[in-house]
Amino acid sequence: MTKLYIILIVLFCVPLANAGDLTKQAVKAYSVSEDGKIRVKEAIKILDGDDVVSRKVLSVAHIDPKIDSVDGKDAKTIAIMNKVKAVNIPVLAITGSGLERAVTYDNSITPSGHVQVRRITRIYDNGVLVNKQYHRHVISPGDDYSKEDSLSKATAEAVQTQKVIDDYKLSVAK
Repeated sequence: MTKLYIILIVLFCVPLANAGDLTKQAVKAYSVSEDGKIRVKEAIKILDGDDVVSRKVLSVAHIDPKIDSVDGKDAKTIAIMNKVKAVNIPVLAITGSGLERAVTYDNSITPSGHVQVRRITRIYDNGVLVNKQYHRHVISPGDDYSKEDSLSKATAEAVQTQKVIDDYKLSVAK
């Protein structure tokens, strides 16, 4: 019994000896909701090489670009706010009469500048939601987004700067 106890202690202590390989990274995640609100999530990631071993969310800011000030915001948030503010986002207009379809979009932005687009299709029967479906696709830096919905266009314009496009093309070429 004593030998087993000693072996277990050694097994649990070995990972601690490699703790020097761990790094801490501050990250921000951006998304734009279907009503044009921006969410900025700040977090800390603990990495073991390239593997994420822990993530802690520090704060989540919900920003309405039509009424909130740009004061104190980072450059990426301001760029998204300025583009999204100019978009005329349609309001869901459900009459409550018969079958109706409503389509909206929301976006998530990756650190590499990809815009993840989610199309949300809702079907109503006499004003009651009977079905909701999602379709997702990605706008990569450098892609033609001219045929996208207005919210996704504005988001891509804001985050896919020439530097982001060049960095992405370089990473793909490697």
